[in-house]
Amino acid sequence: MSRAQTLETLPPGKMWAIVWDKEQSEIKDLKLKQVDIPEPGIGEVRVRVAAASLNPIDYKLFGWGPRPLPHVLGLDVAGVVDKIGAQKPDVQLKHLLHVGDRVHFMGAIANPHGGFAQYAIAAQHMMIPIPQDVDF
Repeated sequence: MSRAQTLETLPPGKMWAIVWDKEQSEIKDLKLKQVDIPEPGIGEVRVRVAAASLNPIDYKLFGWGPRPLPHVLGLDVAGVVDKIGAQKPDVQLKHLLHVGDRVHFMGAIANPHGGFAQYAIAAQHMMIPIPQDVDF
C-alpha cells in the first residue's frame, strides 16, 4: 500500500502525526501514529500543514521538563487555515484570518499540537499571512 493510499484510508476525524508519547524518551522513540484531529480553542486556529521545519528547539525539548503527552513537535509551520476558534475579546489582531488563508507561524513550546502532523493548532495572534505569490 502506498503512502497516499494510507493517508486516504483514515477514518473521519483522524490524522497522521509524529508523536512523542512517553517521558524519558529520545528522538528515536517518536512514532508515526493515527491521532484525533485537534480542535482549536478560544483564540486558536487550526492549520492544514503544508510545510514544517525541524527547529533545533524541537529536538532539544526532549531534555526539558514535563510536557503534556502525547505531544506533536514542530514549531515552525506553514499551511492553510482550516478552522478558527472563538475570538478572544481582549486581543486586538493585526491580521483578521479566514478559512482558506495561507499562513506561517512559530508555535508555542508547550503546545502539544505542533506541525509534524497533518493539522496543527496555534494562537491566532501568532499567524502571519503568506502572500499568494510565495510558495510554501
